[in-house]
Amino acid sequence: MKKILIIILLIATFSACENTLDNYELPYSRKLVISAVLTANDSLTLFRISLTQPPLAINNFEAIDSDKLTAYIESDGERWDLELIQNHPGDYEIVKSYHIEDFVPEAGRTYSLYANYENMTATARTYVPNKPVILGTDTVQTVGDSDFGMIELFCTVKGEPGVVYSGSNEWDLRPVTVKNSDNEGNVDVYLGYTFKGGNQPPYDTKILDVYDIQFYDYVLSKQKYNDVGFDLFSSSGNNIIWNIKGDGIGVFLGRYREKVDFVF
Repeated sequence: MKKILIIILLIATFSACENTLDNYELPYSRKLVISAVLTANDSLTLFRISLTQPPLAINNFEAIDSDKLTAYIESDGERWDLELIQNHPGDYEIVKSYHIEDFVPEAGRTYSLYANYENMTATARTYVPNKPVILGTDTVQTVGDSDFGMIELFCTVKGEPGVVYSGSNEWDLRPVTVKNSDNEGNVDVYLGYTFKGGNQPPYDTKILDVYDIQFYDYVLSKQKYNDVGFDLFSSSGNNIIWNIKGDGIGVFLGRYREKVDFVF
């Protein structure tokens, strides 16, 4: 009985010490958040821009005021200004989408991004890789028999310095595979898997992505912190290596997408 009374007194004592903190704010860095991938020969480049938010924000989010934002890209003396897309599907309260009318990224070209908002300036630079030289393809059956099974698909490309290669199979739950190319040696790239037999046709097409080499550290940092999901260009922000510099975080990357056909 005495022990029970002591426990009750301790609970009452600690309960009396509780204080509720109203309007408390955790410190955070207010920065621009930018996401854009320049795909060679693709006129549909989308720039997603927002602001970092206070950790305890629930209903009081801060959205970009487009009238205060100046953003553009440059290359070899040419300049293209970003324009707001009104009511773009997928946008929500704090994220807005921008594009550049009649702009088509060119392979083999370097682009610089500049964004200024109030007292913040964010910059980035990226290279759009050239069309990959595919030297051959290979298939490896991992499950099943000669009539039915799962087949992994690979291709061999002639390496280009300053780029990385990646299979673009969003439904493959394994980590994204990236292969670094420091020289012009051949590079073998895993592109995903397919099935044969049953109603499946004896062929398939996969996508080979060739990225600016900055993609390599970005993806590996996401994988290290188990932050790779179906949307490769979103993140919880835990120690991710971004290539947006200055008063910003995010990615601004060049890419070449190439279809690779398989017959088996």
